[in-house]
Amino acid sequence: MALPPPLPSFSLIPFPFFPSPLKALRPTGKNEKDSARNRSG
Repeated sequence: MALPPPLPSFSLIPFPFFPSPLKALRPTGKNEKDSARNRSG
């Protein structure tokens, strides 16, 4: 986990890249939970 130090400097570069994968991963987890709930219910 040696990203914290280089994060501040790379924050500007991965910024636009982080939100994309983060948002894609976040909704995925929610969708998966929603799917499980819908299947269960």
